Amino acid sequence: MKTAYLAAAAACLSLPAHAQGGPSGGGAPSGGPPQEVVAQGNLARAGILPLFYSDREFGLLQTRTGESRSRIGNAGGPGGPATDYAHDGSAILAPFYFRFGRDGTPSYWLFRLTLGQKIEEPNRTQADSDSLAFGIGYQNFFSPTSVWGVQLNYGSTISEGAATRTEREALTLRLDYATVLNDNWGLAARASYSVGDTSVRLKGPGISYTQDEDQLYLQAELAGNFTTEDIAAVPEGWAFRPVLGINAQHYDLDDTLNSVGALEEGGTDMVGSVWAKASLAKLAAPGNWSTSFTLGLEHVYKDDYDDFIDEDTYAILGVSTSVLIPGGGNTISFGYDHREGLNGKRSNGQLTVSANFAF
Repeated sequence: MKTAYLAAAAACLSLPAHAQGGPSGGGAPSGGPPQEVVAQGNLARAGILPLFYSDREFGLLQTRTGESRSRIGNAGGPGGPATDYAHDGSAILAPFYFRFGRDGTPSYWLFRLTLGQKIEEPNRTQADSDSLAFGIGYQNFFSPTSVWGVQLNYGSTISEGAATRTEREALTLRLDYATVLNDNWGLAARASYSVGDTSVRLKGPGISYTQDEDQLYLQAELAGNFTTEDIAAVPEGWAFRPVLGINAQHYDLDDTLNSVGALEEGGTDMVGSVWAKASLAKLAAPGNWSTSFTLGLEHVYKDDYDDFIDEDTYAILGVSTSVLIPGGGNTISFGYDHREGLNGKRSNGQLTVSANFAF
């Protein structure tokens, strides 16, 4: 059961995310780059900045939950089979970030627009979806090694299959934080709270209802950065970057009455994963491509939607390459992340194409 994702992170308009600054842990030298540029350089070289911006783990959790809800709804319906489910499809995701520096401060205004589409192969719970999200935010690189940010986003997702049509609208408040802890370790963390409602229409019986649903999401990743000076086994000119991560999402759904007056029960549910990854990344000067290779494991430690499927541990395989274009701080990168269930029940992959343009 394979799900492939094509993510076109086509524009992140800002000052360079991989700008060159002072040494890790130091401030900007006199007459040197401003603090926000130094901080982004330090966070990038420590391997923290990609984690700060990545939505991979969050998006993966949302996808699995959506598939699981479809599976459970189908199995629980009249004549619904209890086994042999598949989630085979592809998606396109295009997030755009526009950041504008605030004169005289190490901070930015952030504007975000994300478009997405998911198309599944025919199956018992097939549901194609389209999504739109936009929002505003603020980022503050308050020290040469740290940043915090806040975003307020509106999102809408419409998912439609042969049997059902589901639409969710939500307003989400999101907080982000990243820091270089020392010469070898850094931390990236986030929390978001989403307030919205989900409307469902069952096409066969013609029943519909709208259910209030709030979501709380938490994530943290501890990331290392080691060169041959730290570990002799690391090849010269490369960096070894281990990552330990954990996330959790809590769902709170209200009871509601459907269009024929019957009760649609709500309740609380939770899902969450832990992961361990290790990357070997080529260190490259501006104008040269830097390639990284990633291996790892992910384990779903909590899943209240795991009915009718036996898959909780995944192998992780990833490869990426990026370049910092000299002179302007623009960056281009390509990456592929694949998750393969060890029981052969689920797999998914994401191809990311991103560009960062400086103004």
